[in-house]
Amino acid sequence: MPTCILSGHYQFFREVLLAIEKGGVFVLLHDERNPTFVSEEHSTERGLFPFLRSLVPADLRSRIHAVTIQNVVRAIKASGRHGDWIGEFEKKYGLR
Repeated sequence: MPTCILSGHYQFFREVLLAIEKGGVFVLLHDERNPTFVSEEHSTERGLFPFLRSLVPADLRSRIHAVTIQNVVRAIKASGRHGDWIGEFEKKYGLR
């Protein structure tokens, strides 16, 4: 693997290694409107996240995930909790 890929994305690999070392998982929280990290075209996942995850050993990939902020907001709203602030959060970040 070329060194420039690793060094150019040092922070990603650093965070993944920390999560794995601590027995946890790495979760990228991203905005689904921004195709930089994850983009689905013709049922194919593309973007920086799938590419970087593919560079991680296969047996560790199940511990690396991506979640959109939109999914988090939907889950919060569906829970019926946090009605005191979730509307303002949506407004502030243009999620309505």
